[in-house]
Amino acid sequence: MPEMDGLQLIRNLRGRPEFKTVPAIALTGYASQLDAKSAISAGFELHLSKPIDPSDLLAAVNNLIALRGRRKTWTEDIVSATLSSRFATESLPADWVSIS
Repeated sequence: MPEMDGLQLIRNLRGRPEFKTVPAIALTGYASQLDAKSAISAGFELHLSKPIDPSDLLAAVNNLIALRGRRKTWTEDIVSATLSSRFATESLPADWVSIS
């Protein structure tokens, strides 16, 4: 994007009350664990790296919708797990699907 990157965009959106809880997935060519942590800490719920199989993207969207319906505060859980000294998948919801 010419004006700002996706991380700045999601930070700006999360700063507005009407977009604070809108689900967001970072779909990017940046695939390192540091890139994923940056995306999650900026406000994305998921970080998916390209190329991605369309069925994997659909599964991620469906899981995001299902999780949002069951738990309103799961974003804080994801951020806490992601920002820990190591990525602790055991602290994520049991039905979380990791796609990279």
